[in-house]
Amino acid sequence: MRLDLTKKELTRAQRLFKSHAISEEAFDIRTKEKHEATAALRGAKALVESAKLNVQFTRVKAPITGRISRALVTEGNLVSGGTAGSTLLTTIVSLDPIHFYFTADERAVLRYLRLDKAGARPSSQDNPNPVRLQLADEQGFPHQGHMDFVDNRIDQAAQWMVLTLMSLANL
Repeated sequence: MRLDLTKKELTRAQRLFKSHAISEEAFDIRTKEKHEATAALRGAKALVESAKLNVQFTRVKAPITGRISRALVTEGNLVSGGTAGSTLLTTIVSLDPIHFYFTADERAVLRYLRLDKAGARPSSQDNPNPVRLQLADEQGFPHQGHMDFVDNRIDQAAQWMVLTLMSLANL
């Protein structure tokens, strides 16, 4: 609204200045007021864009689909972002697929490494080898998945290696 008014006043001042009805100083004042109004509008638009960006930063989107644990903060709490000292909002667990972490002792790891070397079974470090599993109350290993990760070292103190089975479907 202010910009529209200053534009009209400058247009009038241009006509009056050409006909020598106003001084150069009065014309310069109208020109300056129009430039100030333009700058103020740009500043206000920048503040709006900054506010929109800040609102986007308040939205939390999970990279996976799953079920969240209890909320550790509620609306109105002050939270910190970033990588160091950030506020934990909740935790999320993937429901499909489900990841199972387990360990294998050194003897089993060496056996599978030798099978790979002999060409009898490819290494699970490079291939999603099939794996079957059962829960404590099940029989016959009814669930099938594939190897997703094999650590590249054996824990010397515990004599085991971390492995991950990624189940293809929710149990």
